[in-house]
Amino acid sequence: MNAISFNEKDLALNRQFKLSERQRNWLKPLIDLNVAFSFFLTTGFFFFNVAAFFQGSESIFSFLLSLIGVIGFGLSFYWAFRSVQWVKELKDYTGVKFVEGQADFKIAYRKGGNFYIPTYSMKVGKIKLYLHEDVYDSINGSEFRVYYFQTFRKKILSIETLN
Repeated sequence: MNAISFNEKDLALNRQFKLSERQRNWLKPLIDLNVAFSFFLTTGFFFFNVAAFFQGSESIFSFLLSLIGVIGFGLSFYWAFRSVQWVKELKDYTGVKFVEGQADFKIAYRKGGNFYIPTYSMKVGKIKLYLHEDVYDSINGSEFRVYYFQTFRKKILSIETLN
């Protein structure tokens, strides 16, 4: 499901802001991986903070380590909380949103070793959606469309052309 592959059943459910069983099965491993990493990081930063507290040094270095630990714990706790929300949306087959309009396409390149890695995206209104290369090549941005996407990673689930 890298390039958008959806059928009429998917589109009909997306219009009701619901995920189809097929879309749910595609998203489940990705969300489960996020849950595992977020809880691992939250636990790691928690123990990092406990160790920094019991170390008890009053140097600036110790303060900076504690500050990094507290910020890391806060960010990873937010990620864990958000991951639990994604799991709930997945369980309830919800979390579908839509945006309509003409798409403005962009390719951003980031350096990865000795080469550049492209990231394909499009912006419709104020919503930025991330695309696979095949989808980027196949969508005509000048048409007025409705794009249904899932809140997790803002990946497009289905597209509907408006007349």
